[in-house]
Amino acid sequence: DEIAPPPPFSLRGELFHVFLSYRVRSDAHVVAKLYELVVSGSIQDKRIPPGGHGWWPGFAKEPPRGSGMAAKVFLDKKVLQDGRNWEAGFVRGLAYSMVFVTLISRGAIEGLLSLGGAQDRVDSVLLEWLLALELLQSPTSGLKSIYPIFFDEKQDDLEGPFADFPWELLASLPRRPSAKTNRRAADVLRKLGGTEEQITRMKALTVKQVVDLMLKQQGIKLAFVESKPLSTAASRILDIVIRDVSSVQCRPDTYAFTRSGGSEVLDFLKDRALMSLAPALAHQGITSLRELLLLRGSEREVEQRRVVQAAVVSSARPGGGGLLSTRRRRWCS
Repeated sequence: DEIAPPPPFSLRGELFHVFLSYRVRSDAHVVAKLYELVVSGSIQDKRIPPGGHGWWPGFAKEPPRGSGMAAKVFLDKKVLQDGRNWEAGFVRGLAYSMVFVTLISRGAIEGLLSLGGAQDRVDSVLLEWLLALELLQSPTSGLKSIYPIFFDEKQDDLEGPFADFPWELLASLPRRPSAKTNRRAADVLRKLGGTEEQITRMKALTVKQVVDLMLKQQGIKLAFVESKPLSTAASRILDIVIRDVSSVQCRPDTYAFTRSGGSEVLDFLKDRALMSLAPALAHQGITSLRELLLLRGSEREVEQRRVVQAAVVSSARPGGGGLLSTRRRRWCS
């Protein structure tokens, strides 16, 4: 149950594609529906790119049966193990996540209005926001995006229209730090390997400044989505996951070639001015010289050889077109 720095992020390691942040008192029913839509959508319509599934984190509950190819989504009720430290659990979940999705509702904001004064307390929603904002800035973190979802309270008909978020509430946010929340966030960030500069800056943030930083992230206003707004939000979340997974796959130094033998592949490609082939090789699982140079035998190896040969031929043409450059133009530009 200890909080410790996570290992370097890798699509071949333990991960969650999505972390769902919400206020339990007001939005538990909305986040439960969103969870279902994201998971089912990742199986049916918007699948995680090959090589981007990672491993289900060992500190979490066993994953649902048949969910191996689905997006890995952190929802506390689905993931946290009974009898374990819940705070350590959600911190680990956040530290291992790629996309932080937060429900910014009337209830989420109302829970912040009394912070910083005589009724100050550690607020779990504010704590998650503070940590997510810091992890987003860390070059070693797996967190790539923050996606806020704005709406007013919603009690029924979750696929029907949503009322607009009560923007007037923002004027009442405390212009002072929540000392207890910020202090706890600083302790957690220190255990995750944060620098003292980060910690000092974070401790000084007022409640309003934290919310303002969240508002700067491009999100979705459910009131402005005419048809099935929650399904639309789930679809856009998966678009972000697919984009971020593909973006990581375009960085062979941090994706596929960090294991033993991978550096030799990079040297091989660099010496021959073929580094543009690295994402395709990583996509096909060719991450060692043995796999690259001694492909023979199985159907999979024959297919891999075909991919490499096609990529080499493509790179030799003027403009370097072909299957390699198509993927790179889309995600690696």
